[in-house]
Amino acid sequence: MPRKPVKLPDLDTLEGLARLGVTQQELADLCSCSQPTIAAKLARSPYKSVWNRGQAQMKLSIRRGLMKKAEDGDLGALIWLSKCVLRMQEPPREVHTEADVRSNTTTRWVAEWGRPEGEYLPPADGIELIEGEADEE
Repeated sequence: MPRKPVKLPDLDTLEGLARLGVTQQELADLCSCSQPTIAAKLARSPYKSVWNRGQAQMKLSIRRGLMKKAEDGDLGALIWLSKCVLRMQEPPREVHTEADVRSNTTTRWVAEWGRPEGEYLPPADGIELIEGEADEE
């Protein structure tokens, strides 16, 4: 029995769905077909340009909202944008575990990092002594 051809929504509706962030899998579910079938259809004109334009509009809308929050002083938005847009990153940190201390592993620590709550960081000049005996395994 021949397969029924897949009918995509009209181009305006398709662009609107892409603008909402609908995934190809969700579009496939709406059209009662598989995701690879949708991917193949969206790879051809005119669907490709309409889908890409809708996704670009969605990304622009998200970016606009995030920029607005950052401009209003939202610290989380500012940090996110600095990492994503400016490619800024925090300096690497090493966490010293109890197992490292028991095996007498010496690690250089940068004094400026301090001692974050809940983490054991030995002093810069060596390994701090721990009360009791280390378990022998």
